[in-house]
Amino acid sequence: MTIQPVTIIRVASLVMAALVMWLAVSKETSHKKRALDQFSSLLLTWALWFIGVKLLTTWPLVLEYPLSALAYPSGTLEFYLASLLTISTEFRRKEKHQTFMYEYILLLACSFFFFTLLSQLLLERGVLVELVLFFVYLAAVLLFRQVLIISALFSISAAAFAWVGGPPALMGYRMDLWFYVVISLAMFLLWNLEKRREVSCRSM
Repeated sequence: MTIQPVTIIRVASLVMAALVMWLAVSKETSHKKRALDQFSSLLLTWALWFIGVKLLTTWPLVLEYPLSALAYPSGTLEFYLASLLTISTEFRRKEKHQTFMYEYILLLACSFFFFTLLSQLLLERGVLVELVLFFVYLAAVLLFRQVLIISALFSISAAAFAWVGGPPALMGYRMDLWFYVVISLAMFLLWNLEKRREVSCRSM
């Protein structure tokens, strides 16, 4: 089984994102360790679902070449299904995940940027507009910390970019226009719920 270069770049991007998060977050070491542990657990859950879905969608190939099936290129269908299954299984732990919301989104923003940068430098894939889009997203998360509204605005920008020149890729997966629309609506909803919770706490 041959490991694809894009897989190596994904792993390198996640490692670099963890380093940036560790340096950028000013909270105590124990908080940052817990954030990385929870994010790693979440990522592992997603990866296991992704592999399971991939084995199902490439079942004929699995029967003939079991190891080669894992190296077979995956599409957005596997990405969507693995994400939905991860959300459904992790929903019961939402309070714990909310504690590390900023760290999660910072890790994702860093990963998206570093993956796009390394892909363009090493594999000559992607376009400059995508790199700029992810850089602005990462810079906004680092500077303003309002991650939900920033993520919503980023998703709207990505949807606009998808409408004009094709959807930007996330870690090598080319998303559909509706994906960014759904993410932007979800981020706006979470931001609104967070604001209502803050108002409720102040009035108590």
